[in-house]
Amino acid sequence: MSIFDTITRGKTPKPPIILLYGQEGVGKSTFAAKAPNTIFIPTEDGLNEIDCAKFPISKSYGEFKEKLLALRDEEHEFQTLAIDSISAAERMLFRYICDRYGVSNILDAAGGYGKGYKEYTEEWLNIFELLSEIRDKRNMSVILIGHCDVVRVFSPRIGQYDQFQPRLYKKAMDILVESTDGVFFATRKVRKTEEASGFNKKDVRTEAIGRDGGDRIIITDGGGIDGPQIAKRRFEGLPQELPLDWNAFVQAWQETYKN
Repeated sequence: MSIFDTITRGKTPKPPIILLYGQEGVGKSTFAAKAPNTIFIPTEDGLNEIDCAKFPISKSYGEFKEKLLALRDEEHEFQTLAIDSISAAERMLFRYICDRYGVSNILDAAGGYGKGYKEYTEEWLNIFELLSEIRDKRNMSVILIGHCDVVRVFSPRIGQYDQFQPRLYKKAMDILVESTDGVFFATRKVRKTEEASGFNKKDVRTEAIGRDGGDRIIITDGGGIDGPQIAKRRFEGLPQELPLDWNAFVQAWQETYKN
């Protein structure tokens, strides 16, 4: 058999690994709960009002990782893994590294000089490899639920501006943005208008579009190099905006494989 006989063509769909972040109460956990046969690994409170299968809240990084290993290695029927939240899991990782070296600040871990952050980055890479193994071995979708910060950033093109970002240390955020199939921003649909207020100033007004303070949506694209949110989609043809609903996402995702 020639090695050329192993060549395949066409798209090969796999269950997605996505990071879904946004402000509290927008409906991120509900989105994940509506995926097929979801098992939650909660790392903080917040699931009491949602009918879902869930582990007890992880109190340490060791407990968190133990559940990931069980989902990879033990037989089960779950089809979707939701980590709620990845932001709180990161805090446990910081504490785990500090406790290992008996320090209170990761800057002082492993002898200082940034070595604690090096271990942190290596552990994040291990975690993402573990998530990929869960997806591939158990054919599971993975939803990482994150909180949101508004961060003041600088662009050489337009100067300073505010940007929505996942509440994660930059190294973790870079790993997830690069490695996941999608980084989606969950928000409410609004319309912004500007009105002159005198002295060459403008008032910016925000108006909700839809019911209950604005329709809940997913934004799948960052909006360009200086976009208002960090977001990306690996699925070519996925709309820039979707309802915050698992079935709507899956339908749009499956359409990308028909093109």
